[in-house]
Amino acid sequence: MQLGHAVHRLLTEARELDYQEQAERRCKVRYPFFRAVTFVADADGRNYSAFTRDISRSGIGLLHNMRLHMGAATLTIPSEQSGPTRARIDIVWCRPCGEGWYVSGAEFIGLADE
Repeated sequence: MQLGHAVHRLLTEARELDYQEQAERRCKVRYPFFRAVTFVADADGRNYSAFTRDISRSGIGLLHNMRLHMGAATLTIPSEQSGPTRARIDIVWCRPCGEGWYVSGAEFIGLADE
């Protein structure tokens, strides 16, 4: 298989996955947003590390190396411009996306300091 053909196949797969995810998002505009974050799950009080994938006014997509329990958590998002943002989130889904990796989606509940 030629490199050009292999890359074309991967691009096609990426577009199909993006189309499926857009259909699941119920018309929420999402923006690519890659950042290392931490969060504390209410269910077990443990600290977790993850990467953000995208963000919207109502939620955030995460990439991590552990299965998450659904439910509330406090997410800390670093920012070089305004300092960290601490937000309350509700993790609403989590699914495997490769060997030892998971993607999840969370809805914003409010600021953690409110």
